[in-house]
Formats: sequence, C-alpha cells, structure tokens
Amino acid sequence: MSNPTSMPFSDEAEKALLSCFLQNPGALLDDFAEKMTADVFFHPANRCMYEAFQAMHAAGKLIEMPSVHEYLISTNQSEKTGGPGAIGELYSFVPTAAHYPYYKGIVHDKALLRKIITTCTEGIQRAHEYQDDLPQLFDEIEQSIFA
Repeated sequence: MSNPTSMPFSDEAEKALLSCFLQNPGALLDDFAEKMTADVFFHPANRCMYEAFQAMHAAGKLIEMPSVHEYLISTNQSEKTGGPGAIGELYSFVPTAAHYPYYKGIVHDKALLRKIITTCTEGIQRAHEYQDDLPQLFDEIEQSIFA
C-alpha cells in the first residue's frame, strides 16, 4: 500500500469543515452524514472530532466547546483530538459556515483520491501475484475501482 504520508489530504479543509459543524451543527451534520462517513477525514484527530460531533448530535446534546470537551473526556478521546485547545482553535478556524460546500468538496475529493490510490495499488499487487484466471482478476479489480 502507498505511504500514508504521501496520500492526498487537506488538514486545513478538514479543520474548516469541523469549524463549520461547530457554527451550524444541526443542518450541516445532517447534510454531511447523508452521503459521507467519518473515514473521509484523513487525520485521526479530525475523524475523532467529527465522530464526537455526530454522536452528540444523534443524542440531542448541545455541540459547543464545554460540552464537546466534556464528551471527549468522558469517552477517553480528549488526547486523541488535541484537548480543549483544539476545540477552541476550530471555533475560529473559519469566520463563517457559508463556505461549507467548498470545504466538503475538498474533503470528499481528497478521500476519493486516497481510495483510488489504495484500490489501484492493491490491483497492481494482485497483478504481480497473478497465477491463473486473468478475466476473473480483471473483473475483481474493475469492481473494486467502480465501488
């Protein structure tokens, strides 16, 4: 598989998206969850923060700095996300949630590129190990790409 540090990502877009969620959690978290999952976040801290927002939103909890911090402490995830300083940074990372679609697009595209790279790398490895049924191998790789 490819070196994870060389995979396409945008930490800035991920943080901007999280900042948008903090500014308008109800509508934006629902919109995001309709077509995307936490795995579009490349950085584990950002993924963890998003999962916390979604869990809190699903439970009907208020999503703001003190409650998010308390949630992360209660679920032993505070260190994974960078603690209260990281939450505070997200509040001011972008001045408005109006550009949410732009950041969502960047995060989505980077995740899609990572998936393409992973799928193609696996296909190359399988081709190097090829032993018998070439049409079957081709079909399996093609299905992986279109999935």
